[in-house]
Amino acid sequence: MTFFLEDERLYRTAIARLLAPAGAQLLAGGPRAEGGRNARYYNSAFLLSPAGDIVARYDKQRLLPFAEYFPLASIDLLRREFARVREFVPGPDTPPLPTAVGPTGVVICNEAMYGGPARERVAAGATLLVALANDSWIGDARFAEQALDMAIFRAVEQGRDLVRASTWGPTAVVDATGRIVARTPLATATALVATVQPRDERTPYGRAGDAFALACMGLTAICCVRRRV
Repeated sequence: MTFFLEDERLYRTAIARLLAPAGAQLLAGGPRAEGGRNARYYNSAFLLSPAGDIVARYDKQRLLPFAEYFPLASIDLLRREFARVREFVPGPDTPPLPTAVGPTGVVICNEAMYGGPARERVAAGATLLVALANDSWIGDARFAEQALDMAIFRAVEQGRDLVRASTWGPTAVVDATGRIVARTPLATATALVATVQPRDERTPYGRAGDAFALACMGLTAICCVRRRV
């Protein structure tokens, strides 16, 4: 969504007219402002009830450098314009969103590229993962397909079904084994219907994270040093 949902009661009412007949919830992304004149802006995901009320939200924690925040703040030419928004700030730790399917862990856009955020959501109790993405600003089919591939890794690592919703595509539903249950083509306005299964088992990677890989690196370093000595 390109508007500030919390400030737009009429928009929420319009959304409710679509949700109420089916008793459906909506989980969608959009900007959020907090504060007055010197507001802080967040890249957020909102969970809406069938009545159009905001039930819960998640504020993105791992922001994209030079697109959402600016490591070199003194060089103003590098700042990207987002209308009212000059840059985003990272959000706080948030429990999984209480969707009708079950506790749902959300990762937004580039957060799906890393194993850590999805692992944190599952450790907090998420039985399902949702990856919200905006691939349209790049407009490259190869990047969009790679982004989907990276989201598939998150499903396998955590043993969770994953729903990837993209503004440009592909939107897809992936099961806990990494199998694509359903997907949309690129740059196509359509609807996707699929079934997801909430799960509460923890995988070895979900429990230990990168500990095994770090141990292998440490052992390799020790062997190299001993060989040199």
